[in-house]
Amino acid sequence: MYIGIGPEKGKRVYERDAFGYACDRVLIGSDEEQETFMNLARGSGSVQEFASAVIEWYFSGNWLHDPSDNKKTSYIIRFQDNSLHGFYGTYFDAVELAKEMSRKNGMGFVVN
Repeated sequence: MYIGIGPEKGKRVYERDAFGYACDRVLIGSDEEQETFMNLARGSGSVQEFASAVIEWYFSGNWLHDPSDNKKTSYIIRFQDNSLHGFYGTYFDAVELAKEMSRKNGMGFVVN
């Protein structure tokens, strides 16, 4: 979990929501923020690398990181045909497994 300090005080962002939160904020952010975001995109070799770089950059200022949010827990992977797959681990591990499985079955997925 990322915990806001200073001007971000009172805000809390779960690790699994961090990339989306950063993207939303950059979309309405300054030209400088948007330029930095695009440079991170250009310099990344994969979506995973890009997401990690954005999270590291965006939450490096007025945020504290509490890594206990990234603990292992149970997740459900739901595919487009409404089939389900249970998984125990971190959110990022669940997403990696879901991506691998979705390549095999050709369907989109959601991890909850």
